[in-house]
Parts: sequence; structure tokens; C-alpha cells
Amino acid sequence: RGLNGDLLVWNPVTQERHELSSMGIRVDPAGLARQLRARGLWEAWRERPYHRALLAGHLPHTIGGGIGQGRVVQLLLRLPHIGLASHSLWPEPVLREWRERHGRPLMQ
Repeated sequence: RGLNGDLLVWNPVTQERHELSSMGIRVDPAGLARQLRARGLWEAWRERPYHRALLAGHLPHTIGGGIGQGRVVQLLLRLPHIGLASHSLWPEPVLREWRERHGRPLMQ
């Protein structure tokens, strides 16, 4: 019920699994509902914008994915946060917390 081909490796810096690619075949509304219920996430996730739109039939059922270049750079350069490897829009509380904890800014 849904395929997934994510490439996960161990990140020695963060001491967590590190997702280098996301190759999942995305699901239709019934499949998403089944997966959320199976993982015990129905209540917590069904109202998130993407999930709500897919469950309502407003989004196509996509197939795709790819290698996350920023994630590869983060791993190879042994960086503790993706925001040190690639630019993004970060909420101000995230930026502030990172600066306070680590003494350097994330890329913006």
C-alpha cells in the first residue's frame, strides 16, 4: 500500500538517520488515509495543508522524488543542520533559536 524508495544513511554528526532521497510514489486519498491510520497519525496529520488538500481531492497523485542535493552536501561537509548547506525561508523563532544555541546563522 504505497511504495517508498527513500535512501537513508546514518549521520554521525546528528546521530540520527539522514534521508538523502525521497523516491516515494505518493498516494491517493484512500491510500493516504490508510497510511496515516496505520501509523497512528490520522488525528495529528489529517488537517495539515498538504494532507487536507490531498484527502479532499484537490491535488494530483504524484510520482517522483530525487536526491536532495542539500542533504548530500550537509552529510559530506558534516554539517549539523540543512540550513548550513542550502538556502531556505526559516521562521524567525527557528533562526533565533539556532543563533542562540550554536552562535552562527542559518542560510537565508
